[in-house]
Amino acid sequence: MIEFKVYAFGAVSIIPYIVYWILLAVLVVGFALILFSQQTQRAQKMARLIFVEWVALIFCSAVIFREARAERAISLVPLSSYFCIAENSYLKEVAVINLLNICMFLPVGFFLKCGYRSVTCKKVFLIGFIVSFFVELLQFTFSKGLCEVDDLIHNVAGCMVGYAIATLILTESNDKNKKKIKR
Repeated sequence: MIEFKVYAFGAVSIIPYIVYWILLAVLVVGFALILFSQQTQRAQKMARLIFVEWVALIFCSAVIFREARAERAISLVPLSSYFCIAENSYLKEVAVINLLNICMFLPVGFFLKCGYRSVTCKKVFLIGFIVSFFVELLQFTFSKGLCEVDDLIHNVAGCMVGYAIATLILTESNDKNKKKIKR
């Protein structure tokens, strides 16, 4: 149980709280500006800035500010966490870690789509994969956590869910704008 807490929340506590809250405030304000902005170009620029900031936060929390482990660890078995869930060992902890990995990368896909409206699903998948791969590679290289294929899968899944959410919001927004123009 202690290892789970260090994995999920310990990395953020190393970053000074004031910096963390400032970055979080910028993300929240930027997100609100994107959703409610009538100026498309400004919203896209803000989304690009938040995308870069979010990727930096991922690297900070998953690699840079995380304490090193005693030894390197790697798991190359795809979906191995689901075997743990099926065996009912650490069921809650493993499920929460999987959800946190998905949630951590959800903004990557979301802000990619908001910042680059013409970006394709394939490009978002590729960017999510590359960012996640480098996080896992750096974790293994510097002994900063368990390098898992499962993390890669869940991170990319989160990226794609974020992309889908942004696509739905932007489509809905475009439909409303078209209706206003017709009136």
